Amino acid sequence: MDYEKSGDGFESEQQRRSAGVWYLLIAVMIALGVAAIVPRYTDGQANADGDASSLSLVAAGSSPYRIVVPAQATASIWSAANELQRCVSIATGVTLEIQADANEVDGPFISIGATIQALDAGFDSTALSDGGYRIVTRGDDLFIYGPDTPDGGWTDEGGESHGSANGVYAFLYAFLEVRWLMPGDIGRDVPVRNGFEIPALDQSYEPPFKWREITHLTDFSDASQRSAIEAWQRHMRLGSSLNLSQHRKAEDHWQHNWRWLTDNDEYYESHPEWFAVDAEGNFFDRSGSRSKYIKLETTNPELIEYFANRAVEVLKASEQPRFFSLSPNDAPSRWSERPQTVALLDPPQGSGPITLEFRPDRPSMSSVVFKWYHDVATKVAEEYPEGRLNGFIYSDYIFPPVKFTEPIPSNLTLIFCAPNYGYELYAESAKERLASIFAGWYALEPGEWYYYDLPSLLFRQEDADPIFNFAGSAAILTPVAAGNLEFLFEELAANEFKGCVIYGSPAWSNAAITNYVLASLLWNPLADPEALQREWLERAYGAEAAAVLTELYEKLDAWYAAQDHIGYHLTTEMMRDIYAPNLPEIEALLLVAASKPKTPQQQLRFELFENNVIALQWRLRNMGLVGADYASDYTHSDAEVIALIESTHPDIVPFPGGVTPISMFRRFGTLPRLEASSDIDASTEGEAQTVLPHTTPALIVSDDDRTVSIVPREIDHGSYAACYVVLNEEGSEVISGIFEQGVPVTFEAEAGRTYTLHIPPRKRRSEHPIAYVIEIPEARLVEGQLSEGSIRFANDGGGLYAYSESASQQLEGDSGVQITQAKE
Repeated sequence: MDYEKSGDGFESEQQRRSAGVWYLLIAVMIALGVAAIVPRYTDGQANADGDASSLSLVAAGSSPYRIVVPAQATASIWSAANELQRCVSIATGVTLEIQADANEVDGPFISIGATIQALDAGFDSTALSDGGYRIVTRGDDLFIYGPDTPDGGWTDEGGESHGSANGVYAFLYAFLEVRWLMPGDIGRDVPVRNGFEIPALDQSYEPPFKWREITHLTDFSDASQRSAIEAWQRHMRLGSSLNLSQHRKAEDHWQHNWRWLTDNDEYYESHPEWFAVDAEGNFFDRSGSRSKYIKLETTNPELIEYFANRAVEVLKASEQPRFFSLSPNDAPSRWSERPQTVALLDPPQGSGPITLEFRPDRPSMSSVVFKWYHDVATKVAEEYPEGRLNGFIYSDYIFPPVKFTEPIPSNLTLIFCAPNYGYELYAESAKERLASIFAGWYALEPGEWYYYDLPSLLFRQEDADPIFNFAGSAAILTPVAAGNLEFLFEELAANEFKGCVIYGSPAWSNAAITNYVLASLLWNPLADPEALQREWLERAYGAEAAAVLTELYEKLDAWYAAQDHIGYHLTTEMMRDIYAPNLPEIEALLLVAASKPKTPQQQLRFELFENNVIALQWRLRNMGLVGADYASDYTHSDAEVIALIESTHPDIVPFPGGVTPISMFRRFGTLPRLEASSDIDASTEGEAQTVLPHTTPALIVSDDDRTVSIVPREIDHGSYAACYVVLNEEGSEVISGIFEQGVPVTFEAEAGRTYTLHIPPRKRRSEHPIAYVIEIPEARLVEGQLSEGSIRFANDGGGLYAYSESASQQLEGDSGVQITQAKE
C-alpha cells in the first residue's frame, strides 16, 4: 500500500512530512495483522456478503479442515503450508492434511495461493501490490493469497513476490499468536490451546517497503544453520520485490561501481583525462588495496557518455529487470582536484565526530556526485528510457547539494547510506543531522528512494577484519536501542522511503532480539520498537524474567548513551568504560532473571544468552579490566569458556567468529589453497618443493603416515580466543578449534601430504592481542628462504618437517619446532 505524498495542499514542509506518517499509519490500522506490529491485529471484519459467522478450524481435538495448495505450488507456498501445518499441530495437537487443489476436497479447507478453489470463488491477486496479501473467508472456507512469482521468475521490477506465504505467516502471527523469536525450533514460540477459532474475515495488507533485507545473518553458519536462518527470514516476511542488489560482478556492482574503469591500465593510457588527479596534476596512488578508492573525473563529457553507454549495454543485455549503479568508489578521498571539479565543491555542512565514513570538516562532494548522477542518467534516458539507475548518497556526499540542485531524473533511484552507523543515534545531534539531510533531499522530489544502514549493532570488534574475530555483538551484551529505531523508522516513513537494507547480527544468542525488532520494522515501519522488545523478552524468557531483563536493557541504553561516541565497532575503551565497571550489576540482574520461572524452551534460550556473560567476564579478566581474583556465579575456567565458544547448535552459531570456519576464509579469499603439493619420497634423496601461502604461519609435511601433535605451551588469549585451523593441500579443513594451554591438538597426516596450520591474526590493533608459543613435537625445522612463494628443503632420511616464518627456534635436542607470536 503506497503512502504517496500530495503535490500541494500543505502549508509547510513539516506538515507534508507529518502527513506521510499519518497516511502510513492509517494504512496500517486498517490492514491485517501485519506480523510484529503495533497496533496489534484487531478482530476480523464481516465478509462482503454479510456472513459474520466464525470458523472453528480445530475443536475437541479434531478438525475437518485441509490445507489446499496449487498443484504447481511455488517453494514459498509449500514452505508456508508446512509451517501452517506445523504450528497448528504444536498449538492444538491436530495435524491438518496438505493436498493439491486438483484433487477433490472433502470438507472445508484453507486455500493458499492461486488454487482452483480460489479462482472459482473469484479471488485473484491482480489488485494487490507485490508482497501483499488478502485473507478472506467464504462460507466455511478460508482463502489466503497474494502475488507469487514462480520459482526462478521475477516481478516486473526484477525481484520476487511471496504474497501468499506472507499472508500465511501474518495469519499465524495474528490468530495463533505464533512468534519466530530466532531461527529453528528453539525460536518458534506457539502457545498451546484447546481449539482454534477465527472470525469471518476480509482483510488485506500491502507492505510499504519494497526492499526488506537484513544482511550478515548467516555469517559463520554451516548449511543447516543457513537453512534455519533463511526460514526465519521468510517467516518475518523479509524480501525484495525489485532487483536492486542482486548483481555483484566487479564490472556492474550494485554498490560502488567505478572499479571496472579505475582498475584498468588501458583506460589510464588511452583516456588519462577520465581519472582524478591531485592539485599538481598527478594520478593518485592505486597500488595494492588503494585502487578501490580511486575516483573518476566526473565532469568529463566523454567519460559521462562512455559510462552511460556502458549502463545501457548492461541493462539491455539483462533478461531480468535490474538497476545499474553509478556510485563512486568507496572512501572520502582521492577526489579530483581539477578546477572544473573544485568549482562544484559545496561548503562543509556537518558537525560532530569524524569517522571513517563521515568527515564533516571537509567540503561536501554532494554537488559533484549529484551532477554526475544527473548527467549520466540524462544520457541513459535519451538512449534507453526504461533503463533504471541507482546511486549512493553517502559519506562526504550525504548532505543536500548546494551548487547543483536540478530535479532528480525519474530513472535515477537514490540509496541513502546513514551518516550515523551503529549506535551513533544515541546522540541528539546525530538525530538532528539525519532529519536535516532527509528534509534537504526530499525538497528535490527524489521519487523512489531507499536506505542502507547498520543501526543497533556492533559490526566489528575493534577495527579489524571481522572474519578473523568475534562478530561484533558476540560474547558481550548489546542494546536494542529501541528509541533510536523508533526515530529512524518514523523518519523513513515521513520521507516516503520505499525500503531498506539493514545489517543484522549473526550473534543470535545475544542479538536475536535486535534482529527480530529490525525485521518487524521493515514489515511495518510504524511499529513500536519498545513494545516489540518487551514482547520478545516475555515470549523468549517468560514474563517474570522479562521484567528483570527489561531493566537490564534500559541500563545498557543508558550506559551506551552516556559515551561520547559509539559507532559500529566494539573498542577497548568500551570494554573498559561500559562493560568492566558495570559487570557486577549485569551479573546481578541476570542472576535474578535466572531464578524466575521458565518453560524448558525458555530456559534453553536463556542459557544461550547467559553464556555471553560468561564469555564477557572471561574476556575482561584476560584484558586485565577486572581483577584476577574477581569471582561470581559466572566465573568459569579457561577450559569451560573455550568449550562454550566452540559449542555448536543446529540452527545458530552461538559465538560467531569464536572459531572462524573455513567457509568464511574462502568467502573473502583470505586463505588461498596450496598451488602445489610437496613431493617427498623416503626411498630417494633430493629436494622437495611446496608452495606456502603467505597467510599461513606453519607448513607441516610428513614422509610417513603418522599422528601429528600440536602442543600449545604458552597461550595468552587476550581480548579474544586464540583459535586455529589445519588445512590439507586441497584447502579442506582437517581440524579447527581454540587452543587450550597444554592440551595437544592432533590430526592424522598422510605420507607426502602437505598440511598448513593457520592461526588467524586476531585483533592485532587491540591493546590485548593474543600471544602464543606452539610446539610441534618430533618435527624438524625446515631452514630456508621463501622464493616466489616456495620453500625448498632436503629429504635427509625421513620424518616430520615444519616450516614457519614465525618459527623462532628449533628446540633443544631436536624435540620439535617452536612457533611463537610475541605480544605486540
